[in-house]
Amino acid sequence: MRRGRIALCALLLAAAVAPAARVGGGALTGSPGAPGGPVWVVDPQDPGPHLPPAGRSLFDLLTFREENGTWVQRVPFPFAALLADVEHRLGHRPGDPSPVQRVLIPLGRSLQRSAAEPAFFRFPRAVAAVDGEAAPGAPAAGWLLRDRLYFGYQEKAEVLEVLSYNETAGRFEFQLVRDYRPGGAARVTYANRAVCTACHQGGGPLFSRQVWDETNANPQIARRLAAEKRDFYGFPVAVGVEAPRAIDDATDRGNRIALDQLLWQEGCGGAGSWAIRCRAAAFTAALQRALSGGFDAGASDIRDPFLAVARRAAETRWPQGLAVPDPDIPNRDPLASHRPAVRTASLPATLGPDETARLSGLLQSSHVPAELEPLNPRPPLEIWTAAGAGDRGPARLVTGLAAFLSREDVRQLDAALFARGRKAAARERQTLPCTVASRPRGGESGERVKLRCTTPAGLSLEGRIYLEGARVTGGTIEKLDTGGGPLRDLDLTGGAVTVAEGRREIEIVPLQKLTGLHARRTDGNAVESLRITWQGEETALATVTVLADFTLVADAIRALAAQTEEGMSDAFSSRPFRRTAVLGPLFTALGLPREACCPDVPPDHLLPPPHLEAGDTARPEDFPEPAVRAFFQYCGRCHATAEPSPPNFLHGDAPQVRAQLTHCAERIFYRLDAWRLAPGDRTKTPMPPVHALPALGLSAATWPEDPALALLKQHTAGLLRAETGAPPRLEDLEVRGYESLRSCLETGLLP
Repeated sequence: MRRGRIALCALLLAAAVAPAARVGGGALTGSPGAPGGPVWVVDPQDPGPHLPPAGRSLFDLLTFREENGTWVQRVPFPFAALLADVEHRLGHRPGDPSPVQRVLIPLGRSLQRSAAEPAFFRFPRAVAAVDGEAAPGAPAAGWLLRDRLYFGYQEKAEVLEVLSYNETAGRFEFQLVRDYRPGGAARVTYANRAVCTACHQGGGPLFSRQVWDETNANPQIARRLAAEKRDFYGFPVAVGVEAPRAIDDATDRGNRIALDQLLWQEGCGGAGSWAIRCRAAAFTAALQRALSGGFDAGASDIRDPFLAVARRAAETRWPQGLAVPDPDIPNRDPLASHRPAVRTASLPATLGPDETARLSGLLQSSHVPAELEPLNPRPPLEIWTAAGAGDRGPARLVTGLAAFLSREDVRQLDAALFARGRKAAARERQTLPCTVASRPRGGESGERVKLRCTTPAGLSLEGRIYLEGARVTGGTIEKLDTGGGPLRDLDLTGGAVTVAEGRREIEIVPLQKLTGLHARRTDGNAVESLRITWQGEETALATVTVLADFTLVADAIRALAAQTEEGMSDAFSSRPFRRTAVLGPLFTALGLPREACCPDVPPDHLLPPPHLEAGDTARPEDFPEPAVRAFFQYCGRCHATAEPSPPNFLHGDAPQVRAQLTHCAERIFYRLDAWRLAPGDRTKTPMPPVHALPALGLSAATWPEDPALALLKQHTAGLLRAETGAPPRLEDLEVRGYESLRSCLETGLLP
């Protein structure tokens, strides 16, 4: 194997983010496609430019350092050191759950699947995903890496694959770290997106469905790894299903980013003033949701400029809905018994019977049946429609934008609003009559005070407070409704009891139980305090004070929208949503340090330009043979690259290309002739893959009889006939087994 040159099409790594230059996709092909049908959120036929159209990846920004006035990229090695660096930046402390999830995949479906052959279990593929957030005060406290940074490492390939988000471009970037080995000079390049998106059809992360049998959550896989008696980059040899489930959840969340970006850029209609106000209102609602868990859909400043506009725009632009790419591929257990695809294999004669049986079994396990290939076109995960409710209507954008904020972003906003609001914001007080019941706490000291409050207007409060003398030791408000929807499950963890003339009074500040944030109504305003007064078992009075502190952030958003309209900002323009572009001015307006949300990253012009490895190579016009020119036309998108995987048999000068076509002829003929078989009879996916045909102006219905396919097969059959003296037959090749055929260019198998 030629080391250090493996392309990025990992088993991991399919949330979908569209290129900035082309956000909406084309009409779906097949069911449910057809002209006028649903539109792909990300067009699987359009991978976008290989290099970032704007900005840089998170991985780039994390690994560049300024040294003597020059920005250089340093990638920690070994792999364990890189992950430790990520954990350190996120403020991880020993003993706490890691924000980085890890699994091992010895027999997977990435393009690196054969890199360690036959030592699959000694050199498994290591996959890591960031699914946690930075702790307060962490070195990277202002960064949001959750669901946006993924790694795939295969030691024998000496290449690290990286998938990370590019906020400026609003898409994920595919990158390779080459020469990633002891003593190596690691260098970072961007990958060929056409190759990557053959599997990563949504343009981002990809993972299998449960129960994740390819990973070391499979006990049989874990036992074989343990038998190797080696350290796997600090990864645990055996894991429960929690680790792969966490990665699966991260890729699912990441997959939603594409839909959210499309709705942000196009769902408000365009670039005019009304579209800017629409986005500003959408972000206002998103902040309400992040702070309170809901948003005030009935408020005129949300309903009119956003919800109504977004619904009309969606119904006009996507009348049949948007098709959301599926980030999941079928579960596969490589050690389970299945129809054997490798009937015979060429093995060294020096192997003993046990070694021969073991290696033959591993070769069969490494085979990926056609129906489990990541190359297969996947139907949409869902069809998003504007007419739906909740997450499937315009409110979906509110949910998505709220997820662009880190927990620390929201915590700081909540604290700043509450502190500033107590000094300057207006207050609204409501008094509710209550019944109160006080009794000793069973088995504990102190007493429990149970409240039930209602008004004819429908306002209500229900809860219980625990007292220890003059202290409030705890309690819960099950329901508090002061208008605009009920608040539930509020914590009571502070406050004091005062007594005057036999009358008791408690004043407490309720907090949200799950987040620790101040209790807030859906309009974003905080419940400043809750005061209960009563005497004995008589009727009590509850006074709820609501602080209009959200007006501070609403005013700041309106000012930022006005700046966008005047061309002084692009925060609410039709560019991709950028967390830092919006939060930076907002934090400044609220007196928060900008670096708390928005790290100071070097401008693009100070960084070395992004690099895509390429080289001098032959062109189709260099070949007089029509068949070779046809290979470039139908196969060149993936096989005429500088990357060796998928095998780059069309890369190099003319003599080299001819030699490589001959060397790979067995496997090429196998994949071409597979088109004449019914889908259920194919042991491997045919080439070109089904999803690549529309971009070539072809369809799966007509391609098997296309003269161009016949020309490609005829040329390949001629190469094999010249070598063996007999025309090739797919049936004979299948008897031998695909994995036993001559490997193409000694770089592994065709995908």
